[in-house]
Amino acid sequence: MKFYAQMYSVREACEDNFEKALTDIAAMGYSGVEFAGYYGMELQPLKSLMDSLGLETLSAHVSLELLQNDLENQLNYLKVLGAKYIVCPWTDMNSVISARDYSLTLSEIGKKTALAGLPLLYHNHAHEFEVDQDSLPLEVFFDEIDQATVRQEPDVYWIAHAGLDVKAYLQAHKDRIPVVHLKQIENMLTKKNVAAHEGILDFKAIMALLPEADYVYEQEFSDGTVMADMKTSLDYLNKY
Repeated sequence: MKFYAQMYSVREACEDNFEKALTDIAAMGYSGVEFAGYYGMELQPLKSLMDSLGLETLSAHVSLELLQNDLENQLNYLKVLGAKYIVCPWTDMNSVISARDYSLTLSEIGKKTALAGLPLLYHNHAHEFEVDQDSLPLEVFFDEIDQATVRQEPDVYWIAHAGLDVKAYLQAHKDRIPVVHLKQIENMLTKKNVAAHEGILDFKAIMALLPEADYVYEQEFSDGTVMADMKTSLDYLNKY
């Protein structure tokens, strides 16, 4: 099984030296990355660096603003890099009305990305699971959209943070999930993001539910050195 590093995890290292951050991720043994920006690096030098490091590009988190206003350029970057998906990483979807509005917006974007050969995924946080009108906004969103053009990249940390049963949620919606974000939660009291081996989520059971999915590891917060956490977390995942 391949594991991809979400580069937002090492954002400070990327700001300091993007090429070195990618080099360090490759040295840890990650199969590839999910980008969260390119830090001003031109496309062809980035493609050459990725090739030289043996890193695959699974996908990239691209803000809704860029999806709306810079889609052609974003798709070109990802097609040249050999990506499989493009991901909307966040909206302020927290009501039934906003869920319906975003279903229209992202369906239109998803039609365009599908034509380019890059399915559009939506990455959740916790606020999309706040009940409104007896419904979960995220489920209204997926009920309303064309699921042929927009699918889901669930973040298991945020699902747990919202108080849902992660395994039950993934099982119920597995048909719309090609990529999973593995992110660990310490417990339901602190709700702290910790390294892969330090929390309560059973990643082995999660991966068993969706054996065909691609897996991205993210460490959004770290008490120590995030690079060290990224390495120890990958070593832990590779034991499976």
